[in-house]
Amino acid sequence: TLLRTINFGRPFDARQLFPATASQASAQWAYQQGFLSGDDRFWSARVGSAADQVQGLSGNDQFAGYGGVDSFDGGQGRDTAIYRGSALEYSITPLGGTRYRVRDNAGQRDDTDTLIDVERLQFSDYVVALDINGTAGQGYRIYKAAFNRVPDFSGLGYWINRMDSGMDLIEVSARFIDSTEFRILYGNNPTNDVFLTRLYANVLKRAPDDGGYQWWINQLQNNPQKTWQKVLADFSESAENQANVAQLIASGIVFDPPG
Repeated sequence: TLLRTINFGRPFDARQLFPATASQASAQWAYQQGFLSGDDRFWSARVGSAADQVQGLSGNDQFAGYGGVDSFDGGQGRDTAIYRGSALEYSITPLGGTRYRVRDNAGQRDDTDTLIDVERLQFSDYVVALDINGTAGQGYRIYKAAFNRVPDFSGLGYWINRMDSGMDLIEVSARFIDSTEFRILYGNNPTNDVFLTRLYANVLKRAPDDGGYQWWINQLQNNPQKTWQKVLADFSESAENQANVAQLIASGIVFDPPG
């Protein structure tokens, strides 16, 4: 069985370098040179279905192992592994840290991959985000903190896309506060008391304790840096809110990307 090892250096597209009929020997030679980096794409189908070991460096890399028991290490950047079936046909198992196992349960089509530092899984219907400590996790958690609900796939996809493009969490928080859903839940002109009490209920599942309530009210009234959008972002990324959703997103976050 051919074992192909790739070290990405400059931008590279394996589909352009090798036709489908390329020999395994020529593919192996090129993949082992270590000259590849940047926004790279690796499609194993172009060179067979053996076991692949692919090491990305920098850039937003794309991997498609297809058949074979593959190992993809995305390295830096926002990397994507591509699969041919729908998300429900695969099992995603966290292995600790940024390691995951993805298994095709519908047959040998995509077999089993081990992923390290790969942030997104692209299926035929949805994308699953594995960056639960990155923008995808932030997007999921702010829905819980602001609205106390699971995000809808398309809405979450919109906000993940905005944050991937540079929008920070405080700006997203401001957009949530300016939304129709926020006004329905909190009222058209809510007071600091209403706002704070709702956040406690959403995140901590309880009424505010006197000490905590007084501290936050004082911050909202007297600290110009503690705007509503900053406080919502603080609650969203609090240890309590992260613990609340940890099991819900341990195997990834499903979303529908815009476009």
